[in-house]
Amino acid sequence: MTSWFDRKKATIENCEFEFECPKGWANLDKTNIKSVRYCNSCDRNVFPSVTTEQFTSNALKGRCVAIPIINPLSTYVNRKDTGFRLGLPD
Repeated sequence: MTSWFDRKKATIENCEFEFECPKGWANLDKTNIKSVRYCNSCDRNVFPSVTTEQFTSNALKGRCVAIPIINPLSTYVNRKDTGFRLGLPD
């Protein structure tokens, strides 16, 4: 798992996305900021959001986010790159 991710700190639940990215975290390009990735499909940086505060802050800035999947029964668990949902918050 990535170094910025700590499952014990994950607090995001019931978030909505305007757009959900089909790419996985591992398929995004690395940037000069260790925890930020770049999506060449939509030409945007993707910012990790582990807590509700991080998610809200990034959403208010219009940033795409990567949030951890903390519900083991989530429909997203079957993705090729499991562990994160990516997209633009609503």
